[in-house]
Amino acid sequence: MKTEVISRRYFWSSKAKQISLVSDVDLPHADFLLFHGGGWVRGSPDMLSWLAPPLEKSGVRLILPSYRLLGQDGASVDDAISDTLAATKWFIRRRDRAKRLFVGGASSGGLLALHALKKWPDAFSGVILMNPVTNTGENGFRNRQIGAEGRTDISPLAFARDLPRTRALIIHPGEDVVVPIAQSEDFLQSWNNPDAKLRKWPERGGHGSFGRPNAQLKTQEIICEFILTLETRPVSKF
Repeated sequence: MKTEVISRRYFWSSKAKQISLVSDVDLPHADFLLFHGGGWVRGSPDMLSWLAPPLEKSGVRLILPSYRLLGQDGASVDDAISDTLAATKWFIRRRDRAKRLFVGGASSGGLLALHALKKWPDAFSGVILMNPVTNTGENGFRNRQIGAEGRTDISPLAFARDLPRTRALIIHPGEDVVVPIAQSEDFLQSWNNPDAKLRKWPERGGHGSFGRPNAQLKTQEIICEFILTLETRPVSKF
């Protein structure tokens, strides 16, 4: 995959200069803004670059932003959310409105994507999440960033009912113990979105197994199929 690093100052504050990897697509008809995982502790955009080749063939440009992390920046979850919203705002303002815009995230990046959806409810044609963190409140996800008391204030489960009924796909491994698939099921029940679907994949896989070499091809097919089913729907006028 050919990627380019675009301006280091184009959406962040001066305190948090970041980059994005952008797949090289001639005349794309859609953009897919995708946030990596890593628990807001570590991780990088290139973790998800393997998704670019099939999307390129479908005319979809993959945009992989970075954001501040605990491990390298001493950043909080709130910093990561702030960076996500800044990045999304930058791309929304500059996008070609004739093109579709998708948003998504993997694991902790799923929480970030849902905050973007909450902020701009009319901007996206679809949402694609992979074993997303959707509950940081009671009985939810915990790690070095989310202490024992939890963070209901940032939990997508807490604002699920207020989200737009955007077309959505959640891919979640069936044997995930880091973010159990039940978390996605509970989130979808609260969201009550008839256009949101849960796909158990891999059925016998753990957290992040959708991205393992033996699962990548199927994951690519699932995502591309979802995007292509939206091609006949009207483009957002946001």
